[in-house]
Order: sequence, then C-alpha cells, then structure tokens
Amino acid sequence: MNVKDLDIVFISFDEPNADENFLDLKRKFPHAKRVHGVVGFDKSHLQASQIAETDSFFIVDGDNKVTHDFAALTLDHYDPTYVYSWSSKNIINGLVYGNGGVKLWNKKHFENLNCHDQGLVDWCFQIPYFQMNDWYSYCMCNSSPFQAFRAGFREGVKFGLGPKGGRIDNLQTLVHALPESTQRRLFTWLTVGADVTNGLYAIYGARLGFLKVVCEKDFNIDLISNYAWFEEIWNKEFSFVRDGYFLEHYSRMASDIRQILDIPISDLDSVQSELMKKVMFNPKREGPMLKKGPEEQYSINLSHFKKEY
Repeated sequence: MNVKDLDIVFISFDEPNADENFLDLKRKFPHAKRVHGVVGFDKSHLQASQIAETDSFFIVDGDNKVTHDFAALTLDHYDPTYVYSWSSKNIINGLVYGNGGVKLWNKKHFENLNCHDQGLVDWCFQIPYFQMNDWYSYCMCNSSPFQAFRAGFREGVKFGLGPKGGRIDNLQTLVHALPESTQRRLFTWLTVGADVTNGLYAIYGARLGFLKVVCEKDFNIDLISNYAWFEEIWNKEFSFVRDGYFLEHYSRMASDIRQILDIPISDLDSVQSELMKKVMFNPKREGPMLKKGPEEQYSINLSHFKKEY
C-alpha cells in the first residue's frame, strides 16, 4: 500500500498557519482534501471520513506540515482494524512522538466513534492504535502565542494523567507511575522551547495544564477538547500573561511544580533550550496498543512493516 493510492484529508479549525500548511500539502499531494471549522474532534474526523473516497485514508492536522519523504511511505500487511499513528517532530521542543502526527484511518472506525463525548482525551483509549516510530511531519504549533499556549496546555493535562488516562491521587508517586518515555516528554514540555518564537507560551501552557490536572481535583479534563473554553481562559481568566509580569508567573509555576511534586525542572534560556534539543533522546514507539485485559496494554514488534525510499 502506497500513500499515493489513498486519500489525504487535512483537518483545520483556527490554526493561524493552516492555510499555509494546506497549500504546502496540496503542492505535494494535489488530491488532498480539507475539512475546516467543524466544532468537535469526533465530528471533524467523521466529516473527513465522509469526504474521503477511499476506505482507508490519511488525516493531517491543521498545524502540521508534511515532509517530502511521506510520498515514499509504503505499508505491508495493512490491518484496517487499527489506526496507524506516525510521529511528528514538534517545532517548539524537538520532541518526536505521536502528538499531531499523520494518521491512517479506516471508515469502519467511525461507525461508533464517540471518544471525546465519553470524556476520553485520546482516541487510543477507544480504538486500537498502531504506533509507528518514523515521522513524516513537523508540528508547527507556535504561529501565535495563543496557539502555542493551547498546544502546551493540552499536553500538560494529558501528561498529568496516569498511563491508563485516569487521575493519580498520590502526588508523590505521580511521576514515578508514568512510563519513562512519558516522563521524558513531560519534562521537555515543561522546560524546552525558549529558543523559538512563542516557545515560552507553550511551556507556560504546559505548566499551567499540568498543575491544574494534578492539583485541582474538580478540574474538568474534558475542557481540553473545548476550544471556546480555551479562548475564555486566554482572554479573561489568565489575561495576566500579557500584564507585564509574564515571566514572573512563568517562573513561579516552575517553582510550584518543584515543591509540590519534587520534579527537578527549571527555566532554561534560549541557548540551554537549543542545547537540550541537540542532545535529546526520543524514545522509540513500539507497535500496537492492544487491550490484553480490562485495563492492561501490551506491544508487539514492527517487523512486518517497512519504510521504503
């Protein structure tokens, strides 16, 4: 199976760079289609399945710019019961993992899709995911302070949840309960990005989202799927990000995280942040996420899949 044999649907909502990214996608893949402005992650993906003309199709997020070698991707032994999730490289902090990456869906996945309506923060808790280690896009989520803040906040909340998507009550064991790869990504979102445009806003958002989910037991995690709420929190409740004391608030949250959770994070300057990205190790993603029991998950190898150039 080759990329050129399948439809590609670009899903955007309000990303400042969405038009630019879609034009870039159309130059590389003239048959690409677009869904824009649909409220709700489930609903926008359902519309993508309706306009796709092939049973299996790729979805590209509005803040992503695909790489040229995406066109060379091939899959052997494709199983349509999985959503195939490739990594993306985050332009802010250099992380390479599934957040924002290109995904291969099948129309059958949408027959009973109601993931976010159930309060789940990711589709992988409802649909079997196959995690691919290669990456084929850059996640360009820093075109505005608000876009960067929202991206960071959502990841801060997700990484503040346990491995099975639930809250961890004991703050002293929270970080240790997370897989090592998740810990690495969490610490990176909380510290790295001062060297890029609007990077500090992404770090600020990640710190705030993380603190809310671990310290405020009444915080509704469903809100990270509500873009209207993000507008409200940005423009009203947390307008102090533009009050002239942004760096003071930014640093205070790092101090709070250190004291409450004993996580050794600090404020990195642009040179330190750039260095961290140069020496960063991105853990390998390991195949399918399959339910072994009511809650457990396990992975198998990727040997029957290959990438050809």
